[in-house]
Amino acid sequence: METFDLWLMLVLAPVAFIQNAVFTLVSRSRASADLKRHAVAALLSNGVWLVTSLFVWRGFWPLFYGSEWGPFFIMAVIYTVSTAAGSVFMMAANLGRFEHVRGLGWIHRILNEKGGSRVGSR
Repeated sequence: METFDLWLMLVLAPVAFIQNAVFTLVSRSRASADLKRHAVAALLSNGVWLVTSLFVWRGFWPLFYGSEWGPFFIMAVIYTVSTAAGSVFMMAANLGRFEHVRGLGWIHRILNEKGGSRVGSR
């Protein structure tokens, strides 16, 4: 189990969460009329994707080629759950679900879709 890296797995969770949250943001911004929001989201999405890719290459492939299936499966579960949670989080934020949640109002102010940034606005 020389290639197993617990630190890498623990860092992968927030990186994967952010990656899919920002991907959801760019996907929704693409369907809006707000070019500035989409430009920022696209830059963030591609930058975070690059960082996530480095973690995937560093973490998954040595486990795969070393036939370390237990750690590979754990890492796959961490990645899958984290990306799904990031997507759901961003969808909720874009829909304004955090407006009345104590301590999360700042998320609503930054990420809530309004005006031309709403999906379907043209």
